[in-house]
Amino acid sequence: MNCMATCRAWYEAIPFFATFALREVYFQSNRFTEGMRLIRCVGPHIRHFDSCYIVNFTSLMALLRPFKDSLITLKLCQHPRQVYLHQLLGDAIQNVTHLTVDIDMDAIQVDCPPPSPWIDLDSNRLQCLKWMDSRMTLSRFHDHALRFLVHCRHLRCISFNRAPSITKRILPMILEKCPTIERIEIDNYSYTNCIVAGEGWRDSPFSAPPPRLRSLSFQCLSADANGEYLSCLRQCKALESVSLTTVLAAELVAITTATHQLKDVVLIISDDLSMPQSITSRDIARFLAAQQSTIQRLDLRLNRLPMTADIFEAIARAKMLETLTLHVQGANDMVDGQYIAGLSSLHQIRHLTLITRRMISRAAWEGIGWGMPHLETFTLCGSADIDWEAVLQVIEYRANAATDTYSNPTFTIDLTQSLTTCSRDYEHRLKRALEQKPQAVALVVNCF
Repeated sequence: MNCMATCRAWYEAIPFFATFALREVYFQSNRFTEGMRLIRCVGPHIRHFDSCYIVNFTSLMALLRPFKDSLITLKLCQHPRQVYLHQLLGDAIQNVTHLTVDIDMDAIQVDCPPPSPWIDLDSNRLQCLKWMDSRMTLSRFHDHALRFLVHCRHLRCISFNRAPSITKRILPMILEKCPTIERIEIDNYSYTNCIVAGEGWRDSPFSAPPPRLRSLSFQCLSADANGEYLSCLRQCKALESVSLTTVLAAELVAITTATHQLKDVVLIISDDLSMPQSITSRDIARFLAAQQSTIQRLDLRLNRLPMTADIFEAIARAKMLETLTLHVQGANDMVDGQYIAGLSSLHQIRHLTLITRRMISRAAWEGIGWGMPHLETFTLCGSADIDWEAVLQVIEYRANAATDTYSNPTFTIDLTQSLTTCSRDYEHRLKRALEQKPQAVALVVNCF
C-alpha cells in the first residue's frame, strides 16, 4: 500500500498485479486514504481479512464490501470503538463463517444502535464466533449479544474471552437461543461472586430442546452454578469433551447423568482456600469410573485435593486412555511409585505428563519404563530433584528391548521443564546409553 503512494504510475500498476494474487489481507490503519489504495488492490479472491485498529466502523464495512462474496474469515483486532454483534451480521460479511472480534481495553464506548430494518440478519452464514471484550457484563451480553444469536442459524462454536462477568450461568441462555451449537468456550480467569450450587438452590428446569453440545470449556475462577445450569448439563447427552475449572461435585454428577461417552476430560480443582470445599477425591474417582470405557485424554489438576488410590484405580480401568496429565501439589504418595506402577495396565497409553515438585521414586520410574510398552513421551515438570540412576536404567532397558519387542516410535523423556542439574559422571553415562539406540530412545534436558 505504501508503494502506491510513491508515484502515479505505481498507483495504477500495482493493483493490476495484486488483484488476482491476494487471498489474505492484514490491514492496520486509522487513515481511510490507505483504505482507498487497498480497495484498488483487492479482487474477488480475498478469503481472509485481518484488521487492526480501524477507528471508523463505516469505513471498515466499505473496505469489506468489494469482496463480500468470497470472504470467509474476518478478524477485528484491538478495535478502538465498541462494536455490537448485529452490526456485523449485515450485507458486507454475509458469507463469513469465522468471526473474531477483539475490543480494545480502552475502546471508546458508544451506545448500541438499533438494528437497521433494511438488513436481513438471518442471511448470515456464521459458524464460529469468538468475542473478546473485558467490559462485557452479563446484562450487556443478554441485551446486545444473546438476543441476536438466534439469527445465527449456522452457528456451531462460540467463545467468550476476557469477559469477567460471563460465567457458567450463560450455558442455558446460549443453548436456548442456539440449540444446534456444538462447542462453547468461556475463558476469563477472573473472580466473580462465589456461588456454589447445593442445598437450597431452586432446581429450575431447562425447557429448551435437547442440546447438540459436544464440547464444553469453562475456564472460570468462580464456582458460579445455579439450578438451571445443572439442569441444562443433565440434558447435554452428546457431550464428548469437557474442560472445567473450579469444578463442583454437582457438575460432575450432572455430566455423569447426561453421558458416559466422554473422550476428552480436563478437570482443575480450585486451590483458593477461601472457597468452600465442594468436591472430594471420591467425587473425582466416581466421575472417572463412569467414563472409563470411552475416555481417551485426561488432564487432572487437583491442587488441594489428594491424588488417592481411588482415583488411580479409576484411571487404571480406562482402557482407551492414550494421553494422561497429572498435576500434584504438596506431599502425596502418588510419586512414591505404588500408584504409577498400578498404571502399567494402561498398555495403550502414548503420552504421560507428571507435574510435581517432588522427586519421583525409583519404583515410579520402573513403572514408566517397564510397565507402559507403548509410551512415546514422558514429560516431568516442576521437579527440582531427579534420580538420574533410575533415568539411566529406563534408557538402557528401552534401548535393549527395542530390538526384540518394541516397534514404537522413539521413546522420549522430556525433562526440560524440571529445575534440575546433572553431575558430569551421569552426563557421560547417559550420553553413551543414548548413542546405543538413538532411534529407540531420546532424552531432552537443559542441563547438558
